[in-house]
Amino acid sequence: MFFMPTAFVREAHEERIVSTLHTPAAKAEALEAVTLTGPEAARFTKLSAKTLERHAEAGEPVGRIKIGRRVLFLKASLESWLAGKANNPSTSTTH
Repeated sequence: MFFMPTAFVREAHEERIVSTLHTPAAKAEALEAVTLTGPEAARFTKLSAKTLERHAEAGEPVGRIKIGRRVLFLKASLESWLAGKANNPSTSTTH
Protein backbone atom coordinates (compact mmCIF):
# COMPACT_ATOMS: atom_id res chain seq x y z
CA MET A 1 0.00 0.00 0.00
CA PHE A 2 1.37 3.42 -0.96
CA PHE A 3 1.07 6.35 1.45
CA MET A 4 1.69 9.95 0.46
CA PRO A 5 2.95 12.39 3.09
CA THR A 6 0.17 14.65 4.32
CA ALA A 7 2.09 17.83 3.48
CA PHE A 8 2.57 16.66 -0.12
CA VAL A 9 -1.14 15.99 -0.51
CA ARG A 10 -1.98 19.36 1.06
CA GLU A 11 0.47 21.20 -1.24
CA ALA A 12 -0.90 19.45 -4.32
CA HIS A 13 -4.42 20.37 -3.26
CA GLU A 14 -3.42 24.02 -2.67
CA GLU A 15 -1.70 24.21 -6.07
CA ARG A 16 -4.79 22.72 -7.74
CA ILE A 17 -6.99 25.35 -6.09
CA VAL A 18 -4.74 28.19 -7.26
CA SER A 19 -4.49 26.81 -10.81
CA THR A 20 -8.27 26.48 -11.23
CA LEU A 21 -9.01 30.12 -10.43
CA HIS A 22 -9.64 32.22 -13.51
CA THR A 23 -9.15 35.88 -12.59
CA PRO A 24 -5.78 37.33 -11.61
CA ALA A 25 -7.31 38.82 -8.45
CA ALA A 26 -8.76 35.45 -7.41
CA LYS A 27 -5.42 33.74 -8.04
CA ALA A 28 -3.57 36.38 -6.02
CA GLU A 29 -6.00 36.04 -3.13
CA ALA A 30 -5.74 32.25 -3.14
CA LEU A 31 -1.95 32.42 -3.33
CA GLU A 32 -1.82 34.76 -0.34
CA ALA A 33 -3.93 32.27 1.63
CA VAL A 34 -1.39 29.44 1.19
CA THR A 35 1.92 31.33 1.14
CA LEU A 36 4.04 33.58 3.32
CA THR A 37 6.51 36.26 2.31
CA GLY A 38 10.12 35.93 3.48
CA PRO A 39 9.63 38.14 6.57
CA GLU A 40 6.33 36.40 7.41
CA ALA A 41 7.97 32.98 7.07
CA ALA A 42 10.82 34.13 9.31
CA ARG A 43 8.37 35.23 12.01
CA PHE A 44 6.38 32.00 11.59
CA THR A 45 9.48 29.80 12.03
CA LYS A 46 11.13 32.09 14.59
CA LEU A 47 14.27 32.09 12.43
CA SER A 48 15.94 34.98 10.70
CA ALA A 49 15.06 35.44 7.03
CA LYS A 50 18.71 34.82 6.16
CA THR A 51 18.78 31.50 8.05
CA LEU A 52 15.58 30.40 6.36
CA GLU A 53 17.12 31.24 2.97
CA ARG A 54 20.21 29.20 3.87
CA HIS A 55 18.04 26.18 4.66
CA ALA A 56 16.25 26.59 1.32
CA GLU A 57 19.55 26.91 -0.56
CA ALA A 58 20.82 23.78 1.22
CA GLY A 59 17.92 21.90 -0.35
CA GLU A 60 15.80 21.51 2.75
CA PRO A 61 12.07 21.26 1.98
CA VAL A 62 11.01 24.65 3.33
CA GLY A 63 8.64 25.30 0.41
CA ARG A 64 10.39 28.28 -1.16
CA ILE A 65 8.95 29.26 -4.53
CA LYS A 66 9.68 32.16 -6.86
CA ILE A 67 6.98 33.94 -8.80
CA GLY A 68 8.63 36.57 -10.91
CA ARG A 69 10.86 38.46 -8.49
CA ARG A 70 8.78 37.50 -5.46
CA VAL A 71 10.05 34.80 -3.13
CA LEU A 72 7.30 33.05 -1.19
CA PHE A 73 7.10 30.10 1.15
CA LEU A 74 4.31 27.50 1.14
CA LYS A 75 2.73 27.38 4.61
CA ALA A 76 2.13 23.63 4.42
CA SER A 77 5.78 22.95 3.58
CA LEU A 78 7.01 25.13 6.43
CA GLU A 79 4.67 23.38 8.87
CA SER A 80 5.89 19.95 7.74
CA TRP A 81 9.52 21.02 7.87
CA LEU A 82 9.12 22.38 11.40
CA ALA A 83 7.29 19.22 12.49
CA GLY A 84 10.16 17.15 11.12
CA LYS A 85 12.64 19.28 13.04
CA ALA A 86 10.58 18.86 16.23
CA ASN A 87 10.46 15.08 15.76
CA ASN A 88 14.21 14.91 15.12
CA PRO A 89 15.88 17.29 17.59
CA SER A 90 19.36 16.08 16.59
CA THR A 91 19.16 18.31 13.50
CA SER A 92 19.90 21.79 14.76
CA THR A 93 18.42 24.98 13.40
CA THR A 94 20.56 27.99 14.15
CA HIS A 95 19.39 31.58 14.15
